[in-house]
Amino acid sequence: MIEINIISALSDNYIYLLRNIEKNITAVVDPGESKPVEKFLNDKGWHLDEIVNTHHHHDHTGGNDNLKKFMDLN
Repeated sequence: MIEINIISALSDNYIYLLRNIEKNITAVVDPGESKPVEKFLNDKGWHLDEIVNTHHHHDHTGGNDNLKKFMDLN
């Protein structure tokens, strides 16, 4: 089962946080900014496994670098 969370971003965008509940895997789609995603992850106690971008505009990729700290890149 996949849980879908929608997070408001910037003034006119949304970030989607997808969670595979059974496998404990979390992915963020088009993180235009990191702060609201960081807060959501911290509030839930979740880590981040994947960052997915549908295209390369700053309003969809602006949070990528900061969100990498929530990932286990080893």
